[in-house]
Amino acid sequence: MVTKLLIATGNLGKLREYATLLAGLPYQLVSLNDVGITQEVNETGETFEENAWLKASEYSSISGLLTLADDSGLEVDSLNGDPGVRSARYGGEACRNDEDRVALLLKNMEDIPWEKRGAQFQCVIAIADPSGTSSLPSYSFTDDQKPHRISPGKAIQDRTHPSIRSPHALRRQKVL
Repeated sequence: MVTKLLIATGNLGKLREYATLLAGLPYQLVSLNDVGITQEVNETGETFEENAWLKASEYSSISGLLTLADDSGLEVDSLNGDPGVRSARYGGEACRNDEDRVALLLKNMEDIPWEKRGAQFQCVIAIADPSGTSSLPSYSFTDDQKPHRISPGKAIQDRTHPSIRSPHALRRQKVL
């Protein structure tokens, strides 16, 4: 019997990316939609790690399944790391979509010279099982693309994300 791994997303594109990333592991990947979960977890954490763990542990508790969740965002050096953990909510209600958030970000950087527009995309992955702990080994992937074992039940911090095809080139990008 294959163990189900809940990928805490309703985004089919993200689910496909995780399926590619986790290919060969002995898990059947399922999404929130697949298991009928419509509840959203409030991302009240102050860090990517906290938000990833909030989602992983809450959805694991609801579903009774081993659960992988992530939290991610853009950190702009010249804006002291903003929008950071609030990337999806950057600009508040005045920004209704990604285009509005990008426009606001560029407006906030209009006086910053090109050479000082360093930024990085941050992504943290957390894995939780329904008991709140995990005896399973977890791995993170770093620049050498080799898996590194980490402590079970901990958030994995990395500056890559499954949706980024070329993490090496994106370690430090300039924001237009």
